[in-house]
Amino acid sequence: MKRLLLIAVAILALATPARAEMTNGHSLLRDCHGFVYGIDRPGMKYSFCIGYIMGVLDRAGGPLSPDAICMPSNVPGGIVMEIFARYLTSHPELRDRPGPTLIGMSLANAYPCKVKAQ
Repeated sequence: MKRLLLIAVAILALATPARAEMTNGHSLLRDCHGFVYGIDRPGMKYSFCIGYIMGVLDRAGGPLSPDAICMPSNVPGGIVMEIFARYLTSHPELRDRPGPTLIGMSLANAYPCKVKAQ
C-alpha cells in the first residue's frame, strides 16, 4: 500500500506544475485538512497528502530524529495525516516551515520519547 501511494505521489509530482511549492505547511494543510475534518472525500489531494507524509516517513536518513519520536510501527497513514493536520491547525505560526520538518514536529509532539532518569 505504501509503495502504491509513493508511486501516486511521484506521478502527481511529475504531472502537476509547481509541485515544489507544495512542500510547506500552508500547502500541505490545504491538501490534508478536508479529509481530517470530513469535508472532502479521498481523491488526488488525499493521495498526494498521505503519499507525501508516508514518503517522508519512509525516507532513509530523513529529517525525523529517532531520538525525538517514539511512534509505534503500526500507526496507519490516515492517523499520521490526522496528527499532522491537527498540529498545523493548532500552530498556524509554523506553517511556513518545510513539510518534512513539520511532519517531524507533529509526530514528536504526538509520540515523544520518554527521557531516561539519571
